[in-house]
Amino acid sequence: DVALEHYDGRIRWHRGGGGADALRVDVDRFEFANADAAGSIEGHWQATDQGPGEVDLAGRLTRARAERVWRYLPSELPGQVRSWVQRAVVAGRADDVRLVLRGRLEDFPFRKPDSGEFLVDAHLLDGRLDFAPGWPAIDAIDARLRFERGSMQIQADSARSLGVGLTRVGARIDDFRTPVVRIDGHGEGPAQDMLRYVDESPVGRGVSARLGQVRVGGTARLDLGLELPLEAL
Repeated sequence: DVALEHYDGRIRWHRGGGGADALRVDVDRFEFANADAAGSIEGHWQATDQGPGEVDLAGRLTRARAERVWRYLPSELPGQVRSWVQRAVVAGRADDVRLVLRGRLEDFPFRKPDSGEFLVDAHLLDGRLDFAPGWPAIDAIDARLRFERGSMQIQADSARSLGVGLTRVGARIDDFRTPVVRIDGHGEGPAQDMLRYVDESPVGRGVSARLGQVRVGGTARLDLGLELPLEAL
């Protein structure tokens, strides 16, 4: 359930159109706001002879708390995906979120382009991604967060983790049916910072308990590449 502190709009419903006595609900424009987000939505839902109906909705959020985005994702998304988004996106804000949901709901998430469209596209600012237990979180993210059909992608030009500056940072799930989160990133900076990152990751804990006591100088490069099945997180 999502509680609204403010709402205003026009909603009409009538029977007929999609069938002899089919119910149709038209949302001419519905504006809403609460502590999590503010935005608007418009479109319609049409009952069908079979299944949960057909929908054509478009919406925008002008502000949103990133850590609450999971609450506004369609409930038809796999539970593992929704739970990971809830655990992983722990901070940040979004100032430009676009939603499109169009097609017969029984075909969601519309993997075939001609079956419909599901899209959530958001600009994420000052984000924090805690993508897996035991791994250092990724901070200061300025990224696009995108759910499209049966996949998800976070793509950032820059971010930081334990003081290490990262570029070309990505997190993606290519197919919700077999959800594996793939993390990529590249960093360059003081070698001591790179060593600290390794030491505080599962890799460092598996190598040696004394790795954190090593002191090094100069610069180093970090290439991060992980594949983590959601069922193991």
